Amino acid sequence: MTSLEESEKLRFKHILMAKMGLNAEAVTTAAVARHHQYGSMFFGINQLITNRKPMTIFIALLVALTGGTSMAAERALPGDALYAVKVNVNEEVRGWLTLDNEAKAHWEEILAERRLDEAAELAAEGKLDAESRAQLEANFQAHADRVANRIKKLADVDAHAAADIAANFEASLKAHDRILLNIGAVQDAKVESEVKSLLLKIRSRQNAAADAKVEAEADASAKADVRQSAEGRLNAAGNKIESVQKFIERKADDLGTEATAQANARLQVAVDLVAQGEAKLEAGANGEAFVLFGKAHAVAQEAMTLVQAKVRFENDDKSSPKPTTSPTATLSPSPSASVEASGQGSVNNNSTQGKVRIDLRF
Repeated sequence: MTSLEESEKLRFKHILMAKMGLNAEAVTTAAVARHHQYGSMFFGINQLITNRKPMTIFIALLVALTGGTSMAAERALPGDALYAVKVNVNEEVRGWLTLDNEAKAHWEEILAERRLDEAAELAAEGKLDAESRAQLEANFQAHADRVANRIKKLADVDAHAAADIAANFEASLKAHDRILLNIGAVQDAKVESEVKSLLLKIRSRQNAAADAKVEAEADASAKADVRQSAEGRLNAAGNKIESVQKFIERKADDLGTEATAQANARLQVAVDLVAQGEAKLEAGANGEAFVLFGKAHAVAQEAMTLVQAKVRFENDDKSSPKPTTSPTATLSPSPSASVEASGQGSVNNNSTQGKVRIDLRF
């Protein structure tokens, strides 16, 4: 078989749509509207099918049947017609392409973060209700469970990788905690209540990730190759800091003077941690250096997530004044800088009702 008959395509389409809980006619209409953009895609699908590999054929069918709908679905939220395509097609197909435990753990992290991003989007629009919160919360918990299981499996064979995944997940959850807290604080009581319910689950998972990180870092620090692992973390932290700094520079106009300074202050903590880690590495305290470089990477990642959210949500708030332009501050190592982050910053509901403000302060 080198191609599928039209009747077979239609039958497969209805089977797949039924499994995804979608209205086949609605999806077909959306796909046809974008068909002219993807005409050459179907030739490629037929070529793939000639390989006769079941998984290849299945993926090809999914792409062929959803077409441009798959791309449009990426911005869908719970309650949208295309949300099932996003989670049951797009994310499933991408999940099939992850082959090892580390890659699968990273992907599950991303999926957990996507559910929290969706919750933040709904909350910012005042649309996070009990039903959507429960759906997102359940999916978030499922992804977080799989992350935890992958970390446990990795810890037995690669403590360094397990520590990195746990540290990244902890940092991401910490950032999303603040984002949701800030958004919920300026919404009505119902939305704020749903946000608080979700925050309980996030904080529980954050604590679990922190514990897993400490355990994995202890194991990795005891390994004979800990110096090599520390150097790997040093490179990763340096790359992350550089990418975050460039992002802040690009978004300085959107952020404004005060927020740009706050973002750079956060990133400065990561720079200082790297300097402390390098001193430890030079002194031969390789295990301590390994831990410090991991903290630096996590702090930089958290800064990136918060800055992205600030740009996204505050720019979407049409009632907010446009920030002023400001140059980006220069970062430089400072051994005396504080490493610990503290203080959440408060939002005055009376004066900022409906205006989202993502607090970048420590």
